[in-house]
Amino acid sequence: MFHLIATIALTSVAGAQTMSSISDLIIRANPTSDGIVQAESWSRKALDITTDARNKLRQKSSRWFSRTPETDPTCELALAVSLYNIGVLRAVIIVRPLTPSEPNLYFLDDKG
Repeated sequence: MFHLIATIALTSVAGAQTMSSISDLIIRANPTSDGIVQAESWSRKALDITTDARNKLRQKSSRWFSRTPETDPTCELALAVSLYNIGVLRAVIIVRPLTPSEPNLYFLDDKG
């Protein structure tokens, strides 16, 4: 039973990884305030899905394997990527206010 749950959870995580990629593509193609809102929405959904899958894995594994919560490295990586993406998007908003007259944003990886 645990293997079925793990398979379902990891399939969800693969979808979350795709959502993180979509977020990245949106911000590269549309670096405006609307683009950031869309990219953050995709990143937050990826985070929700990954967190849910991680919690299911940990909950079910503790019932099957000596009460030690387990997760999968793929899940942990997807969680880290989602958190990083949200953090970068928030930093862009904080570093430089977004206005329609300023479509070019200050990205942290471009300037330092």
